[in-house]
Amino acid sequence: MATQVHLEMAMATLARARATGLPVDVRLAGPMDHPWVASLEALGHQVLPQCAGGLGPRLAEALAGPGRRIALGTDCPIFDPTWLQEAATAPEPVTFGPSTDGGYWAVGVDGPMPALFEGIPWSTDQVLASSQEIAVREGWAVKMLPTCYDIDEVHDLARLVADPRCPPSLLDLLSGAL
Repeated sequence: MATQVHLEMAMATLARARATGLPVDVRLAGPMDHPWVASLEALGHQVLPQCAGGLGPRLAEALAGPGRRIALGTDCPIFDPTWLQEAATAPEPVTFGPSTDGGYWAVGVDGPMPALFEGIPWSTDQVLASSQEIAVREGWAVKMLPTCYDIDEVHDLARLVADPRCPPSLLDLLSGAL
């Protein structure tokens, strides 16, 4: 069941990202010969492997290209696509989509900014605050997107099912299970 929930959240996240009209690439930590990779490529996504290491190096590498880039996890399938469009056009070089647990559901940067992801206490309620401190120290202006919640624990799934923004595929999957 957990695998199916994760797949549905990933697909819902990708659908919302595609609705922006922005290019959407997928970074995976798993085997690149998995059948899911072919299904993502069939949807038009470029699928690339994630680099080794923790979340900081993975974000830094994924966002290292030229121009504005935005990273999303797959644990916030209810964001409004217009929020990503805001991130893509913001004049500030750093954009955060804060999550209610002290992290962020999205991060955007204008050009490579590996320092933004160094020394962050990942998986704590200090992720956003630590990232903002780095941005201030580096002199990077920050745009904050609307706050949203992400799905980290079972009780978060009950919140998702009660949310009118819950994707129908997740609602169908979770309604009988919770």
